[in-house]
Amino acid sequence: MPEIQIKHHSWLEEFTFENCLLNRHDYGQFIADYITEENEGFVLNLNGAWGSGKTQFLKRLYTLLNNQNHPTIYIDAWESDFTKEPLTVVSSELLSQLEKYSAITGSDFDAVKSLLGKFIKGTAIAASGYVSKKLLDDSATGVEAVKTLFEKTDADYISSIQKGYTEQIDAIKEIRTKLSLLAEILKQNHGQELPIVVLVDELDRCRPDYAIEMLEVIKHFFDTKHFVFIIATDTEQLCCSIKAIYGDDFDSEKYLKRFFHRKAQLPMPDLKHYLNAMGLNEKIDSFTNLILIPSLNGIDVDIHVHIELVSKAYNLDVRSVDQLTAKFFACLRTANNSPKQQVINTFTLLIALVEFDRNADEYKNRKQDNKQRNNFIGCNVVTLFDYHQNSGKVVNKKLFDLCLESSSKLYKEIEDRWHKEVFQIEPMYPEDVYHYTRNNDTINYALTNVESSLLNSLRAYAYEPRDGTPKYWFWDDYTRVVELAGNIE
Repeated sequence: MPEIQIKHHSWLEEFTFENCLLNRHDYGQFIADYITEENEGFVLNLNGAWGSGKTQFLKRLYTLLNNQNHPTIYIDAWESDFTKEPLTVVSSELLSQLEKYSAITGSDFDAVKSLLGKFIKGTAIAASGYVSKKLLDDSATGVEAVKTLFEKTDADYISSIQKGYTEQIDAIKEIRTKLSLLAEILKQNHGQELPIVVLVDELDRCRPDYAIEMLEVIKHFFDTKHFVFIIATDTEQLCCSIKAIYGDDFDSEKYLKRFFHRKAQLPMPDLKHYLNAMGLNEKIDSFTNLILIPSLNGIDVDIHVHIELVSKAYNLDVRSVDQLTAKFFACLRTANNSPKQQVINTFTLLIALVEFDRNADEYKNRKQDNKQRNNFIGCNVVTLFDYHQNSGKVVNKKLFDLCLESSSKLYKEIEDRWHKEVFQIEPMYPEDVYHYTRNNDTINYALTNVESSLLNSLRAYAYEPRDGTPKYWFWDDYTRVVELAGNIE
């Protein structure tokens, strides 16, 4: 495509689907192919939960569409929700960004500016009537509504209002015509492909009234030939915003459908690909003062796998995975600066971080001398396949329970030197570990590597440690560093 200085020119290199850590290349290409076949005015709702990577996806789609020679406009709705007029925002962004494509000028472009300017100035009628589809299609109905609204006012004033309203209805239709003409000029004179694509981001973060007005503006001013809008939202959150205006009994989902021709769901990211691309194991290698356990494969600790398993178990979105990873490494850096080596169970640390972030009762109730079984509220069942060819499978909750128990000092019933039974707080004993992997003479092979890793660590570092022995972390050690990292947002 020609070298043009579009508004977000830097994105063309910074945000591509080739460097997308979430592995959404194929879906991005699919959406691009789908929307560029629509040429008669089309509005797509791209739905994705908070933290699912909607903004990253839109920026990469911006690059892809520009590389395919489609003029593409990006509007961050939340940046402008302090204003009272979404029409001003959409008009300004649309025209200023379109102007960058081969410097469009001419009477048609000026005419659109002038027409939009009339609405931006606004009148009482514009505020109450121009966003109504019914009034748009039937200006006479609108005039009657105005008469009723102002029936007790001066007759001359009513006449003026009626005239202004009719002019505005005509202007809306003319704006649509002129915008379609501008698109054709871009294609014929400057070699651009149609449709023009407008990406609207962060609408669900806006004030409820502003979000609704933005949708109305897009629907009634800019839903026209040669234009496609993609509006990215957390649709569930947007429905809540609408109910905040119209009441809890209002059917917000049905209401939203009037603004969108189709709805697409942003797929869940490829978490494994994302974490592998972050190079976390290489970062771990720099922590020379740490001994991380347990090993799932009997060889080493693969941090990607550990974070992936915990993230899936607790159903974390991409943003939460990023935050968890940042806090996890902040904890490790703190531990690495200790005067002696530290032995840390990565699963225990990750679970503690998630629970603390959620203000979970199980985190608060779990004590160093834990007498009760661990509960994992909000933790999904995830099946873990070990690296051992005959390992079978293990449910993550059993793994998590074993890791947390091995990180706690438990009440043990022992005999003192007078052969009297007493209770004493001790680390997990080997027979306690075996309990997780052997049941009725059946061996759970998927946990045998974890068993070996934990037993070796307990024997080497937890039982009767000497001055030079690396410090084996118990629950109090985890809570201390987790609550420090909790200050990181």
